[in-house]
Amino acid sequence: MTNSCKDSDKSPWLVLAPIRGVTDAAFRSAHAAIFGGFDEALAPFVVPERAHPVRARDLAEVSPGRNRALPTVPQILADDAELFLQTASLLAESGCKVVNWNLGCPHPMVTRRKRGAGLLPHPDRIEAFLSQVVPAVGLEVSVKLRLGMNDPSEILQVIPVLNRFALREVIIHPRTAAQMYKGKVDLDAFERVAPLCSHPVVYNGDLCDASGFQVLSRRFPGISRWMIGRGALSDPSLALAIRGQTLEPADRLQRYRRLHDSMLAHYTEVLQGQAHVIDKMAGLWSYWVDAIPGKRKLIRRLLKIRELDRFKAGVDQILGD
Repeated sequence: MTNSCKDSDKSPWLVLAPIRGVTDAAFRSAHAAIFGGFDEALAPFVVPERAHPVRARDLAEVSPGRNRALPTVPQILADDAELFLQTASLLAESGCKVVNWNLGCPHPMVTRRKRGAGLLPHPDRIEAFLSQVVPAVGLEVSVKLRLGMNDPSEILQVIPVLNRFALREVIIHPRTAAQMYKGKVDLDAFERVAPLCSHPVVYNGDLCDASGFQVLSRRFPGISRWMIGRGALSDPSLALAIRGQTLEPADRLQRYRRLHDSMLAHYTEVLQGQAHVIDKMAGLWSYWVDAIPGKRKLIRRLLKIRELDRFKAGVDQILGD
């Protein structure tokens, strides 16, 4: 494969993927300040409703003013073009320049309502949606999708539809929705599909370490845009490693401490009750079970703690006080 997208820049453009409940504005800003390495982030999706196309809190989460450290693209999960346009208008008023349409969410509660990946078997609906949205939206539009709902060949009917519209980029996660996040990504399918797309293609899926990135970048030399999700949570220094910057163990551990402290301070301020704070912090630490050499048992023990003072003491034992 010699040309997988219309993008000749070989310097990797790295995008932090949306992980619901973790990669909020506070995390994005803290990660950018403490680790860095990403060029952009995609925010967790908002779901517009008739009464409230987008909540003020969700607008604030993606406003450029709150995301100066890491430019962030808002994401909308919708099957109604009118609602999408109403939401996009509010995003534009807040200063956003780009909006992403989610065609990749695999969760059954979403897909059975013909949203997210649930639209992939229906290229006619996708075309009707984009026909209304793209000419009227006033923002650049990108699309994030999977290979299909149940059948990985469904994307072959969707790509020609996407090619008919002016899109900023197409983000492809080479799994079906039925797979959720299990099983292997289908690299052969990605290799077949990416050259068919007339827009810049972003690869997304199972980028877990720098060596794995090198394997993929050699296999797909035409791809220069990469989205990293769970790998960047498990190893917050991954984007730096991809760029050739290796942190010394002591420096890396100290940055984990700073990221932990930053997020703990944030959640203590905005959440009511220590149980909610612990839930949020345990969500972050669950990605770090294997991140710190020799600390797996201590981290697993930490995740069972339900008292904030004991949780803090457990972190001190892991990271050093």
